[in-house]
Amino acid sequence: MGKIALIDADSFLYRAGFALEEELDDGTFYVDLQNAKDFIDGLIDGIVFTTDCDDYELWLTGDNNFRYEVAKESLKDDYKFNRKESRKPDKFDEMWDYLVKKHKAKVTPFCEADDVVVTKKTESPDDYVLCAIDKDVLYQTEGTHYNYGKDEFVTVTKEESIYYSYLQTLTGDTTDGYKGAFRIGPTKAVAILGVPNGNNKMIEDVLKKAKAKPEKIKELLKGPQYDERQLWARVIWTYRKCKQSKQEALATMRLAQMHQLRRDSKGKLKLHLWSPPKKGECKIDTLQF
Repeated sequence: MGKIALIDADSFLYRAGFALEEELDDGTFYVDLQNAKDFIDGLIDGIVFTTDCDDYELWLTGDNNFRYEVAKESLKDDYKFNRKESRKPDKFDEMWDYLVKKHKAKVTPFCEADDVVVTKKTESPDDYVLCAIDKDVLYQTEGTHYNYGKDEFVTVTKEESIYYSYLQTLTGDTTDGYKGAFRIGPTKAVAILGVPNGNNKMIEDVLKKAKAKPEKIKELLKGPQYDERQLWARVIWTYRKCKQSKQEALATMRLAQMHQLRRDSKGKLKLHLWSPPKKGECKIDTLQF
């Protein structure tokens, strides 16, 4: 049996809706539901064809996402607060029902679709091709994945997949609405963390998106390499330098981290919030940034 396209399908509803909707004279919006269904079918067919998979598995984010509680308790803020004013496209609920009923999409009980697809890909790398559009999904597990938004494949090493959540803990994520360390962007974050072992194509892409100068990118890609204890120590040091607490750093990591699901004795996924590497204290030299 061939591979299965493991798809984070949350974006399907927005891609189909916003691509097809028409604004009416009264200022409301209208989407022809049949056209939306055809659009979704085409998305799925295109992903399966491009990834050369024999089947597909869709995941949607349900209610009770644990990150809302983490953000409210530890950061005194709302996770994805920046999306509160954004609207859903017309026929959103009907498209959701179509994905569940026609395409057998599965709905997460307490986390995001991101978490489940990353976990399943990590558990069974040879069974799946991970398909998503968000960098925090594509960059957090080893392998070659398909970005169906850009129609491109992304290859991530094991070292890069570990590194990326530390990077996001420093920079925050404007898409998901959490802030990271004060005034630490990707260029400063890479200077602080060094680089992961491997080809560092991921880091190069992050720096290019941040509009770092080519000579600066070249300099940073030659940076030192650290183990995971050192990465966490550098995150904590930076937060303290920015007059932020270790608890804020921990909460932010738990917002960024996609490896927080474990299977119980019955094979059911359970939440295990991320904890720092447990190999003793790790001191670092004074950093400048």
